[in-house]
Amino acid sequence: MKILIAVLVFLFIISINISILCFEPIFSIINDNDDAINVLRYVNGQNFDLNFFTENEILHLNDVKIIINIFKYYAKIGFVLLLLSIFTEKTKFVVNSIKISSILILSFSFFMLLYSVFFFENFFTTFHKIFFPKGNWLFEYNSKLIQLFPLDFWYKIALIFILMNIFDGIILLYLHHSIAKN
Repeated sequence: MKILIAVLVFLFIISINISILCFEPIFSIINDNDDAINVLRYVNGQNFDLNFFTENEILHLNDVKIIINIFKYYAKIGFVLLLLSIFTEKTKFVVNSIKISSILILSFSFFMLLYSVFFFENFFTTFHKIFFPKGNWLFEYNSKLIQLFPLDFWYKIALIFILMNIFDGIILLYLHHSIAKN
């Protein structure tokens, strides 16, 4: 059960950080192009005319929308499950779960940091093969999606996401040590 709670916390934090990056004020700091912001609004569930995209680009955006929604729902469900587990388990048990979560998050984040810094194109390709197995993520260099979201944009997003996770992992570790002392 301790590992299950730790994994719940891990996935909850990942989901929250993805949701934060999809929050328009945060996103617009990284990419303030009006069309890019409309794409963000679209994948966040708002209706926008995407007639300037090809059919394959729209299919990809629909897949992105599904993935974003899964993470948003998980964040909500994970929060409820996390609260239930905290209130139904013994304090020492939860404290140990927090420690395991912090180790999971920090290990995952440092691995992703090294992988993305030294092999970003491979990281990017692997990510897309896992999350978009249909293959509708490969576009010509002159596609509107590539122009709006070049590789440099994704490099920045990946680094920000990883740094957010490292920060959260450190906070969890601090929380564990603070609670464990008492």
